[in-house]
Amino acid sequence: MKNKVIIFLLLAFSTMGVYGQKTLTEEHPDSIENQWDKVLDEVVVTGTRTPKLVTNSPILTRVISSSDIRKSDATNISDLLQTELPGIEFSYSMNQQVSLNMQGFGGNSVLFLVDGERLAGETLDNVDYDRLNLNNAGKIEIVKGAASSLYGSNAVGGVVNIISREASEPWTLNINGRYGKHNSQRYGAVFSVNKWKINSSTSAQFTSIDSYNMKNEGDYSTYYGNKTWNINERLTIKPINALKIIARAGYFFRERNSQVSTHDRYRDFSGGLRGVYEFSPGTNLELSYSFDQYDKSDYILLTRKDVRDYSNVQNIGKMVFNHTFGGNYILTVGGDVMRDYLMSYQFTDNGSHHQITADGFAQIDMTFNKLNVIAGGRYDYFSESDMKHFSSRVNMMY
Repeated sequence: MKNKVIIFLLLAFSTMGVYGQKTLTEEHPDSIENQWDKVLDEVVVTGTRTPKLVTNSPILTRVISSSDIRKSDATNISDLLQTELPGIEFSYSMNQQVSLNMQGFGGNSVLFLVDGERLAGETLDNVDYDRLNLNNAGKIEIVKGAASSLYGSNAVGGVVNIISREASEPWTLNINGRYGKHNSQRYGAVFSVNKWKINSSTSAQFTSIDSYNMKNEGDYSTYYGNKTWNINERLTIKPINALKIIARAGYFFRERNSQVSTHDRYRDFSGGLRGVYEFSPGTNLELSYSFDQYDKSDYILLTRKDVRDYSNVQNIGKMVFNHTFGGNYILTVGGDVMRDYLMSYQFTDNGSHHQITADGFAQIDMTFNKLNVIAGGRYDYFSESDMKHFSSRVNMMY
């Protein structure tokens, strides 16, 4: 009887949503034609760094909408992308670490962003995909192919940008849960407020799964169980109509049962502040600062000691200026400066190193009747290397 009650509560939570000043109505599936029209009318920003309709963008961009995310019921980005996109695969490499293959490109050639910001930390050239939960994702933009002129050499295979949802109702509360095989559990909640000149969204998610033995022989005989916590806050304030200030903060924790005596632990602390000032329609300046620290440690069960053996800390400052002139021309110029710190057990005596990287880029978006041309260039500087790199790109659509 107790098990039946638990299952009933989980099913109830998985479909529960509370919305302020809004009546829920049953959603009817759209026709294929209407769904296609919605895709074509989608505004994207990742491929050009400026808002542009999918139909008017010469840079191939795939959009996964909030509706698609909700229907997939995916826990993290790897589950979703394998369901929605052909030619993408997540598999296990050494010690059951997740590795990406996107049309032949590995994790070090595909750039993952959250609201346009980079992620610190990697394992075998892949970011921690469990960090990228979809609890408050509004949409995901995927740019396939080289995007190095805007984002650098680690975007030669493409860019995946997870864009957070902004609240549209005065207040919204969503609670969800899921229970599955091997004691797999997921519980999440999102609380959003949109009042006065404040738009705030707070999300939390917990997941866990037990270790279990594989039925079929393969590279691994046992799957390592794990648990994760993911907490995020995003706050947007508009003190005046021309100025928008966005602040964000996040905490991530994952523990993996990799050994009987020792567990692997992963932590991340992130935060950022961004300001966008609009001088006139089509002309704006964006300034931002972001901080991201990703740590790995070994938790020794017998002594309860948590020994940190990896830390990657990134401090990034960014500036982007967009100017529209002549009605059909958009000029984008900008740059990034990053201090990248790395401490690792792979260095002698758990040593550390740091470097400064800087880049500058420029892009012109030109429209001539039925022809759209986007041309751009980027220059990269690395303080710890003699290599200085310039890349360029031209895209056309008729």
